[in-house]
Amino acid sequence: NARAPDWETGEPFFDWLIPNNVFETLSSDEATCVLRIRYNISSADFQGWRGFDEESHDPEAVDSLYNAEDAKMGGTDPEADFIGFSNTGATTTSFPLKLNVDTAHIGRTFEDRSHSFKIKRRPSSGPCSNRRIFNLNVKGRRGDVVQVFPSVPYAFTPMALEVSEGDCVHFQWTGSDANPIESRGYGRSMTDRTNLVELEKMDANVPARHSYDEVTAGSSFWASFSSMFSDEATVRRMAFLNQEFDCSSADSCVPSLACDAADVDEDSTSNCKLLNAASAYFDGGLIKLDRPGYYPYMSTRNNAFGSHSHKAVIIVKAWKLLFIIGGSVAGLVILIVAVLVARWRIAVNADWGIPESSLAKGFVFVTNCSFNAIEKSWCFRHPYTVGLLLGCAILYAVGYWQALDDPDPAPYYPIAKGNGRCLDILCNIIFLPVLRNLSSWLRTTPMGRVLPVDDSLYFHKLIGLLIAFAFSGHITFHYLDFVWHSTSGSGKTVLQQTLLDWTGLTGHVIVLCMTLMMVTGLERFRRRHWGIPFTKFQFSGHSLFVRMHKLWFLVLVLLWTHSTYFWHYSIFPVCLLIIDKLIGRLRGQKQVELVSAQMPTRDVLYLTMQPTDGRRFKFQSGQYLFLMCPEVSKVEWHPFTIS
Repeated sequence: NARAPDWETGEPFFDWLIPNNVFETLSSDEATCVLRIRYNISSADFQGWRGFDEESHDPEAVDSLYNAEDAKMGGTDPEADFIGFSNTGATTTSFPLKLNVDTAHIGRTFEDRSHSFKIKRRPSSGPCSNRRIFNLNVKGRRGDVVQVFPSVPYAFTPMALEVSEGDCVHFQWTGSDANPIESRGYGRSMTDRTNLVELEKMDANVPARHSYDEVTAGSSFWASFSSMFSDEATVRRMAFLNQEFDCSSADSCVPSLACDAADVDEDSTSNCKLLNAASAYFDGGLIKLDRPGYYPYMSTRNNAFGSHSHKAVIIVKAWKLLFIIGGSVAGLVILIVAVLVARWRIAVNADWGIPESSLAKGFVFVTNCSFNAIEKSWCFRHPYTVGLLLGCAILYAVGYWQALDDPDPAPYYPIAKGNGRCLDILCNIIFLPVLRNLSSWLRTTPMGRVLPVDDSLYFHKLIGLLIAFAFSGHITFHYLDFVWHSTSGSGKTVLQQTLLDWTGLTGHVIVLCMTLMMVTGLERFRRRHWGIPFTKFQFSGHSLFVRMHKLWFLVLVLLWTHSTYFWHYSIFPVCLLIIDKLIGRLRGQKQVELVSAQMPTRDVLYLTMQPTDGRRFKFQSGQYLFLMCPEVSKVEWHPFTIS
């Protein structure tokens, strides 16, 4: 019907279960089915579906008895004393009223449609023999919106087809050679044809370039466009509809001389540019889709720019990577549980005096050696480090998998986004280990015995190192995609995609700030001193380190504008950061006075202080005091242990 396609809610549909015995009944691998559809149109004045969901037929149901002049309303524009006034004879009228009823527009059966299609047996062999199979068709007919009413212009159906990695799609559609001659369209008069060419993104209007013509004999070829199809022959068949062949089926074709590249006659059957040599029915065959991603496509003949869009998308969702990760984790858990249960059972038998078999003794010996090796391993001694590295691997996998659904066709885009997802989390948790007030408070709670609060500086450095690795990969693969876009993609230059784009510009500033913070944070740099030639001005590496690390605020603000989802992960860590800074400021306002200063040894400074307000200081383990010596530096505050 004329209902416009809806990308979000999809088409109206009815799930029909094909009988299992249809082939056995016909003793054939193929069955022709005729389906008759009756369009029952009911206006909002009636409860159109009332009575059809009951066991007994409701006499008020809107059915064929509402057709045309048989409408229960009384026909067209009925007149009557509907209210039933009493006539006292004092007036000359019987109080009739007339209703505005057009039986052509109220609830009635509108029209019938009959369709013929074939049901085929699932292939017994081949890549699709045990896979889910989806149908991709084309609906609508030739003409503009008015001419095709109550049908619709051309549209792929479904417009957004979601399949899983490894599923099969049967690409097929029917056309006609008997459209009304006045129906406007492209190509040979009265015909409709459809092809399928992939796009780099949904708002593109020119087919994506696969660059198969750049392949040389014996060379290794990396396609400039990542297609949903695995080979050039399939891409050509979808785009050219086998016009260069005479085909009796998708797998049975012989060369043809039907096409003339110089022919410009729109009604000529040799003008293959307009698909005029293609048959009305196209069978692209069953195709297994193994490449996860977001694949928009269109028909070159029917996508009328500015008038009608004939585009759709296939989304291939990845599951193999998640299955491997989930299966590995589940298998490891099952193995550990099985080993522990077996050891428990052996111990129970020993308590009951049941002698151990040689197999049980060997099992206990092997597992004891394994447990001892694990306890002595680096992973067991540094569980939080291993957990952080494992978390980064999971974040990378999630970012990579989610990027496969994005419309960007660049070949390295998922790798860059995988590193970007790691950065989203790492750049938010890097300052958590150095929140001093939070760490001091955690030491007073049971969490202090679980969390590595005494290794805060180590984890701060480790997270910084992981950030360096992640942003190196993020930048490298984005730049490879920028080069790809400049030559085979959007056509934008590398400069336009980097410094002339806000996301690219902020990314470069973030990298510059992070590099300065990391370089000045190196111990060799912090311990050095520099002087400006021909002047007395000198500065230390530590003071430069302190100044550069204050760029964290600028980096955080830029990250909020650089990444779409970064602020989602920032809310909680930033709240902790603000609270920690406020507590530090409030505590820093308390005045103390110096009671004594001593140097028991050459490299030890012993200071005794007390609060000026007379309150007694309550010492807690892990506390320290910040001191600033203006003669050394007016910006450096150094933590001193309190004892």
